[in-house]
Parts: sequence; C-alpha cells; structure tokens
Amino acid sequence: YISTVNYDSQNAPFITIAVPYGVDTSNDKKAANNTERFGSPADIKGVIVANYKIDDLWQTVLSTKIGNGGYAYVVDELGNLVAHPDRQYFAAHPKLSNVQAVNNYRNGDLSTAPTRSESGVDVISTPNPLSRVGWAVVVEEPVASIYADINSYIRLSTTIGLIVIVFAVLIAIYFSRQLTEPIKKLSLSARKLGSGELDQVVNIKTNDELEDLANTFNSMSRNIQSLV
Repeated sequence: YISTVNYDSQNAPFITIAVPYGVDTSNDKKAANNTERFGSPADIKGVIVANYKIDDLWQTVLSTKIGNGGYAYVVDELGNLVAHPDRQYFAAHPKLSNVQAVNNYRNGDLSTAPTRSESGVDVISTPNPLSRVGWAVVVEEPVASIYADINSYIRLSTTIGLIVIVFAVLIAIYFSRQLTEPIKKLSLSARKLGSGELDQVVNIKTNDELEDLANTFNSMSRNIQSLV
C-alpha cells in the first residue's frame, strides 16, 4: 500500500508505505504480488508501516524551472492533487479531475497539447505517468510565456527594421544633397553669367563629372571675360 501525500505539523510532505509479512506460500520466492505470496489472510502475520518524507524528491519535481513561467504538479489516478508548488492552492483544491490535462492522463492521453490550467490559464501541458505508484506529473507552461520570446524577437526585428529604414533615408538624403548642391551652384552661376555678371567661378570638388563640368564652366567664364 502506498498512500497519497500527507503533511505533518511542519507542513513537510510524506507518504505512508505498508508491506505485509508472514508465511510465504508461493512457489516463486520472487513473486511480486502479495496475493500470490500469501495463500490466505491467515498467512499474513503483520504489516510493516513506514512514513517516508519526500521533501527532497518533491522539491526536485516542484521547483524545477520549466521555461519562463512553467511548473509541475502531481496527481493520483483519481485526479486527486498530490502535490503542487503553491501549497495554499493545494489546500484549497484537493481534487483536479475537472482539469483537462488531468482528464487526458486518466483517459490514457499523454500527448502535449494546449489546455486550460487548474488556474484557468491557457497553457501547453504534458502529463507524465509515474507507473509504480499510479500518479502523474503534469507539466504546464503558460502560452503567454511561450510566445514571449517570439514577441520579443518580433519587437527586436521591428526595431532593427525601423533603424535600417531611417539609416537608409538619411543616406539617401546625404547622397541626394551631394548630387543636387553642385548642380544648384552651377545653375545659379549660369543665371548670373547670363545676366551679365561675368566674373562667375564655381568651386566644386566632387572628383566626378560635376567637377569636370564646373571646370569647363569656369574656363568658359574666363574666356567670355577676356573677350569683353
């Protein structure tokens, strides 16, 4: 016999284990079933009962970090809550047979699936049976925490995209000015030259065709002055 989990006066969890002893009437000395080992109740002379504290084991199961906000709890084959990381919740909700993940376990469905948690939160849950005692560890992680990393990645990608766009616009404006400013200078000087101001000199240092054009314009301006 293995009991469900109980708590002592210090709220420490323990289980009770009972093993009968008496006259072994089975032919197979290694038989695991007590009904085979003892021919009748009269063959049972007594029962060894032990309380086993499971603090360390429970802490291993219940304090394991699962993702960003996940956790685990334990139920028995009837859906009774055996252990929960929130002891206050454990005291107020001794039975979880109405929880979808627990029902899935009781029906033999051990798949990972989106469900509603015992607290009414959308979660991804997985029941894992503990066959030797007929219990199950139900692992749950809120959907919100699962998608938190994805949403964070989307926000980061959006921010990077906006920065790239702004940077591209600034580069476009810079090169546009690099191209238009010399043309404006040439256009202004040409208008002044046409209006009779013959001393026009355009100073453009772009190391490209615009600089060649400016040099040609300056040469033309000097030639016109020499002819007047």
